[in-house]
Amino acid sequence: MADNWLKEYQFSALELPRRDLAPGDVVFRDNGRFDQKVGSLPMLFTSSSEMPGTTSGEPTGSIARSFEKKVDAGLGLKILGALFGGASKLGAGLEAKHAKSMSVTYEDVTQDSLAVLALQSWLEQAQITTSRQATDWLNDEKLAAVTAVLRTAKLSIVAERENGAAIELDVPEIQGIVSGGARVSAGSGASSKITFTGEDPIAFGFQAFVMLFDENVSFGLEQTRGRPDFGAEAWTAETELETVEDASL
Repeated sequence: MADNWLKEYQFSALELPRRDLAPGDVVFRDNGRFDQKVGSLPMLFTSSSEMPGTTSGEPTGSIARSFEKKVDAGLGLKILGALFGGASKLGAGLEAKHAKSMSVTYEDVTQDSLAVLALQSWLEQAQITTSRQATDWLNDEKLAAVTAVLRTAKLSIVAERENGAAIELDVPEIQGIVSGGARVSAGSGASSKITFTGEDPIAFGFQAFVMLFDENVSFGLEQTRGRPDFGAEAWTAETELETVEDASL
């Protein structure tokens, strides 16, 4: 299982980044883990008040502008393949060079968020207008509202052999196998550090709060940290969901 390498920043890590995660989305808990997005808050509630707005593209200078994570080469290829394509051809090249691990750095990171206190006030006024199954999930504390997401359109990789030596990669060759509008760059034609820049930002970390309901009555939001049933895994990350107070958003 994956460790939550964003824990010190009070975010939960997604093992595989994705584009379709945003503040206001809802994730489902099953057996102590959030392993699927099931919809968004407007799918569960209606209210005479407008839902709190999302602030997008916030600088993350208060925590970091880049995040680095070392993974095995196979997982690194899955990350690149999910975002830019060409994983099988790139994987064959790295296998020939005996790559065992990969340092993946998410660069120029920004944050999308919504204010937790504003969300809590909105939920207290909202009416549940969803299916019986989803209503049961709410009352069983199985649904959490995503309140913040870390995003980037740019990441760099350094592939390493078993002894830790960095492997030189050919930029023109890699550019020829990635898909879409992704750009591949480095300091020279061959380099140990390769940077990929895509057209659309991807999400690789998030914060969430459990929505507390009893007999369809809202009792606000609760931080998930410290609850034993959330200690196993947070949507493919081997730890609890991490949340922060509204003031730090």
